[in-house]
Amino acid sequence: MPLFKVHCSDGSETDVRAQRVAQGDDLTGFQQRTGDTWLRLFTVPNDEVVEVEKQVVTPTGKQHWTKARPVPMN
Repeated sequence: MPLFKVHCSDGSETDVRAQRVAQGDDLTGFQQRTGDTWLRLFTVPNDEVVEVEKQVVTPTGKQHWTKARPVPMN
């Protein structure tokens, strides 16, 4: 499962394992697919989020972080 890093306005960072990140009007949520629905594993108010990064592992095994692109939250 992908690893995301949430950078918050208070300077803290939180690592979250989830299948995807989604953003709504007020919240950024990290979700996992369960059957036909997406289960929220962790949420953060949008006004506290500075940036969300996703860890990428290349075929050679090298790891780096890239800016995550949230999908719209339903």
